[in-house]
Amino acid sequence: MTSAVRKLALKLLSAVAPHSPPDSQCWGNAMLRELDFIESDWASLRWALGGTTAILQHSIACKARTLVAKQSKQWEEWTLRNVAKKAAGLTSGVVLAAGVLTSSILGLARLSPVLFPAMGFERTHWAQWLALLVIPESIFVIAAVRLWRKKRDMARGIVLGAVTLVVHVIVHVTMHG
Repeated sequence: MTSAVRKLALKLLSAVAPHSPPDSQCWGNAMLRELDFIESDWASLRWALGGTTAILQHSIACKARTLVAKQSKQWEEWTLRNVAKKAAGLTSGVVLAAGVLTSSILGLARLSPVLFPAMGFERTHWAQWLALLVIPESIFVIAAVRLWRKKRDMARGIVLGAVTLVVHVIVHVTMHG
């Protein structure tokens, strides 16, 4: 008949061994089999406590190594060359956005008298909004979506330019009515 102390030792190791990392499960199973050869009930409990502690320490060490390896890969992305590459992509996106905005404003300012000669410049308020927001923002969204997979940093720069433009317009309208 098995004593309560030995049952506790068996349950303790049985609970921990199957949930240990795969490379130490055979080690936990060996500890379980070793329990059968320990004569004293209290010695079996000490064995189970020691084995449980060892398995848990090994599990924590394995998890820590995995986390450190994952973190070091993330830190590798932040080398000087990669940061410079990301900054160049972001800057080129912002410059591209500024170019689109400038082209849109200048192009619509020159084309509106040609396309709509009957309308005087006093009625071109809608054309200003078209040139300032609708056309550039549409181009920004299309460009950012198209570039997102292959040139994500440039797409982020375009989004940054688009957000800056919208914030600028909101502040301008709020300040000047």
